[in-house]
Amino acid sequence: EAATRTYNQNNLENTYDNLETQLLSNIKFTRTWSGKPYSFDATIDYFQNILTGDVTLKLPTINFAISQVSPFKPKIQSERKKFYEYIRIGYNVQLKNELNTIDSLLLTAEAFKNFRTGIRQNVTVNIPSTVFKYFTLTPSFNYTDRWYFQKENRFWDPDTVVITNPDSTTETLYGQELRDTTYGFYSVRNYSFSLTTSTKFFGMYTFKGNKVKGIRHEITPSLSFSYSPDFGKDRFGYWDYVQSSNDGDSTFYTPYQIVSRLYGVPGPGLTAAISF
Repeated sequence: EAATRTYNQNNLENTYDNLETQLLSNIKFTRTWSGKPYSFDATIDYFQNILTGDVTLKLPTINFAISQVSPFKPKIQSERKKFYEYIRIGYNVQLKNELNTIDSLLLTAEAFKNFRTGIRQNVTVNIPSTVFKYFTLTPSFNYTDRWYFQKENRFWDPDTVVITNPDSTTETLYGQELRDTTYGFYSVRNYSFSLTTSTKFFGMYTFKGNKVKGIRHEITPSLSFSYSPDFGKDRFGYWDYVQSSNDGDSTFYTPYQIVSRLYGVPGPGLTAAISF
């Protein structure tokens, strides 16, 4: 469903339509394979605010997933499993095309230049196993790879520029921050590790009465550690400093800000945590 901003005002057949401020339409196709760990879906979404004219068009969003499988598990299992037989792998890939514009520019060539396209792949690897007979140990690895096709670099231009405003007044800039959009193939990756161990304790408290024979209780303690490196370092190239004023002030920014609303950007700062 799409309409001009004045459509509801001119359409008097339904009074309640005049109170609607948002239009939303979507088409979705879903496919699953019987007995297989695969799933596929594709959607087209259209959102319009008829008061402001803001339009969001997702054309399309495609998603393919493989639920966690054990690729090294033999068809005939032995009594003593090898460590690699416990490996479980999951995979997901998604393609997204998104346009944010206003309704008056929706079908123009200028609007389609603002299409943001991205692909995200995610791989998870878990190796649950039993150690010391009573403890479950699960090392995990998570890897995400984003494919973007444009980025916006910023740099400081020290030249003095005189700008003429619409009211004929002038303004002098003693240097300014400029932005340059480049198009290509850019891979933005991040990964994390975790290690979790857990066990269970059971107990029973019995009663001598006839109505309640006993109460069974269970304790499940767990200890986990997670780690993710600092993706704000120069070697990754996801974040940088740019001079932002004539006084030498700088701003920490990411060149992928213009596409970050699709799948984000790995954040700066090392992350390590222990939980019990």
